[in-house]
Amino acid sequence: MKKIFNFAVAGLLLVSSFTACDLDRTPYNSDIQQPYEDMATTLQYRDGLYSILRDAEQPNRYTLSEYMSDMYAVMQGDGGHATPYVTWNVSRIESADHAENYYFYFNRLIQQANAFVGNVTKAYAGGIYKTEVDKANALIYLAEAKTLQALALYRLMERFAYPYDANATTSPQNLGVVLVKEYDPWASGARATQKETYDYILSLLNEAIPALAETNSNNIYVSRDFALGVRARVHMLMGNYTDAAADIRAFYQKYNLISVTSADDFAAAYRKASANPELIFRGYASVTTGSFTYQDLTGASLVGNSIRYNPRVTPLQWVCDLYNDADYRKSTYIFKGVNGDGGKGYVVSKFLGDPDLREDSSKENFRIGCRFFSLAEAYLILAEADIMTGNTAEAMELLKKLSKSRGAEVSGTDYMQILKDERTRELIGEGSRLNDLIRWKMDVVVSPVQAILHKIATPKVLDTPDPTRVPAGFYAFTWEIPNRDLTVNTALVRNWPKQ
Repeated sequence: MKKIFNFAVAGLLLVSSFTACDLDRTPYNSDIQQPYEDMATTLQYRDGLYSILRDAEQPNRYTLSEYMSDMYAVMQGDGGHATPYVTWNVSRIESADHAENYYFYFNRLIQQANAFVGNVTKAYAGGIYKTEVDKANALIYLAEAKTLQALALYRLMERFAYPYDANATTSPQNLGVVLVKEYDPWASGARATQKETYDYILSLLNEAIPALAETNSNNIYVSRDFALGVRARVHMLMGNYTDAAADIRAFYQKYNLISVTSADDFAAAYRKASANPELIFRGYASVTTGSFTYQDLTGASLVGNSIRYNPRVTPLQWVCDLYNDADYRKSTYIFKGVNGDGGKGYVVSKFLGDPDLREDSSKENFRIGCRFFSLAEAYLILAEADIMTGNTAEAMELLKKLSKSRGAEVSGTDYMQILKDERTRELIGEGSRLNDLIRWKMDVVVSPVQAILHKIATPKVLDTPDPTRVPAGFYAFTWEIPNRDLTVNTALVRNWPKQ
């Protein structure tokens, strides 16, 4: 492989060498490739790896995907922050910090996981782990890291590779990402094919899954069930619906949906991550470590003891109409809090703070932890895979059960539309809708703003050849490789035509 200095990777080395861990321990030189000296050191660097995972998977990472979906209008006070992405200004999307940071943080996770795998493997082979318990745990930690390698590659493929086509032979449509399989801070080279990339992702998960614990205390470490969920996501991306369904069926019935009888109780159960039964894998979080604020969608601030909302974007009228009045999510995931035209419009309020993460229990501080995989997503993956394979009876059973747990009800025989609506209701704010539009081959279509906000929300006009729609298959659904990487690594093939 060609070796050149990549300053994006060099920055990765610097940042990851000073990453705080769950227990406020700082692994020094965490990328140096040498066997860990004992189990205590291994645990320290394991904590560091999870810290880097949280940085990569925090909710802010998906803001650009959310803006580019078909769900939002820009508020007049946006100041140009969200407008270029909501309106699909291609040149601004190409240079967006969100896209560059997304690419950087998931490559950083791969680099750190590669270092961890190499160091643990050498320590194990060198007899560093003396007891049978330590040996068994070391193998579990290796499987955790391999799962995170696969997760990071999957995230890069979601955004920087075209939809999977096993028969594609021309670039960039047949290209995946650069595969760096071992720790190598100087690595640079061409992108692998999509088949090569997906084969490698699946090989990592196939190795990891048998070695992982099914679950773990507090669900704050990688488990077998999470790895199965990631593999199901990958299979959905590839169109392997039977395999995706099998992976979800292997674990989803072990977990319980939130069971409450009021919107207030649902909000309380949903927001408190430590007690939310639906979280299959969540990030460690405390007031000082591992928690984040995500206010791009809410624009929330505390004025006295009241929350004020000044969002950059608001959901379009059709999005609000997806939630009927009985749906608990209509006051939890979205909330009527935006002042305008003598009434209140809806804002995405899904990411208000976790009460466990407040400095003062009586005051909201909007801090949340990472939520890596939920039972609700598992239901939605299985329901979609069922529909695509003709098992509509199970699909409707799942969708009805999920909707009922939210105080709502679904019915009908247009199974795919029911699935699309329920997935949009449930995963709003999480950046999934853009990827869903790609998978479903749907256009981005201009739709009316909330009627109540028509004086302070900007009608959506697209900055594309057709100002009313972005057609399915348009190249900018897939993001461009960041310019800094294209400049340094001349072997990389662009995704987009030259602007």
